[in-house]
Amino acid sequence: AALRQGLEHPEGAPKHGTFPPHHPTHPERPILVDERIAPEPTRKLYDDIKNTLGTPFLNTSYITFGRWPDFLREYWSAVKPLIGSPAYEEQLTAIRQLALDLANDLPESFQLSAARMEKAGVPKDEFPAISQTTTFFLDLLSKQVLNMTVAKIGLAGGAQSSAAA
Repeated sequence: AALRQGLEHPEGAPKHGTFPPHHPTHPERPILVDERIAPEPTRKLYDDIKNTLGTPFLNTSYITFGRWPDFLREYWSAVKPLIGSPAYEEQLTAIRQLALDLANDLPESFQLSAARMEKAGVPKDEFPAISQTTTFFLDLLSKQVLNMTVAKIGLAGGAQSSAAA
């Protein structure tokens, strides 16, 4: 979202960070079930996910879910019908907007004017691809947040309110 804004509004006022970045450590790497070695039913699910989301690759969360093919199958059967529905699109739009709003609160901004990118050695003919890629990732990551939220809700026992439980 911050990169997207830097491309759309490259002449915004520069910000100055107020704290050093925190680099998280991950002592254990997730176990991924790569498409090339996944069992055939899992590969079919992977292909369906890619086709439905309109992406040539899978996010690592889906590849991680491949460790549990029954879960992945159930999860995808719950998520897939939601994609494209009015409620899904409404939430997706809200997540994208939240990302853009939160990007304004970052201690640094990206000023990606054409002149700055050219000075950094980026060829002019690549500018459209850069813009398309940032939009693609903002959309894809927004879908990922929403889809993982569905998984979280399912793993927490569904969408029942605590008053109904």
